[in-house]
Amino acid sequence: IWRLNNFTDYVNGTYNYTFFVNASNGLSTEESGTFNILVNLITSCTELNITGMTYTLIKNISSSGTCLNITANNITIDGKGYTIFNALSVSGHGINVITYNFTQLKNLNFILDNSSRISSRSISIEKSKSINATNITIKNRCRTDISNVGCHGVYLINTDNSFLYGLNISITAQGSNPILITTAGTNVNKNHKIINSNLFSNGSGSAGIVISSSNGG
Repeated sequence: IWRLNNFTDYVNGTYNYTFFVNASNGLSTEESGTFNILVNLITSCTELNITGMTYTLIKNISSSGTCLNITANNITIDGKGYTIFNALSVSGHGINVITYNFTQLKNLNFILDNSSRISSRSISIEKSKSINATNITIKNRCRTDISNVGCHGVYLINTDNSFLYGLNISITAQGSNPILITTAGTNVNKNHKIINSNLFSNGSGSAGIVISSSNGG
């Protein structure tokens, strides 16, 4: 009997195997095939693309730019209290979602500490529906010498039906908000709930919560 255990990193994929059997009478045989492994542990920044999967962080992770790209519906990330460090070298987001729905984020910390960084958000979600974020802590420090830096904590654009609960967000940067909910084109904001959250902003042109619409709706 052969088994795999004690995974410490991503090993998702299809693998080949070959068994060899040598009998006492001198005869031998072999059999080959493939098997699939699916592990939901996050140990590094990556793409999350399995519909309906609950992923779990098992350590702090970091990225030079964007860390986690969600490219499937019904993805859940349980951070287990670990931290995502994004945009260490270039602009990028902690978690990025575009056009995928029913994302759930919980028990996550985000840190961005770079006084030269711009256009880098902890949670960036675009053209999506039904977003749930609970027990999230964000600490961002970006540029303070120019306007419209865009280092927002939670950024929702053309996204409906969000539930944000238990967020603790501190932002130090010009034109950067703990929570920004906005639209582009003819879209309007619909059905957003923000509950039991502590929001701090330090920078010109910044506010705790900004809800805006490009068409004034």
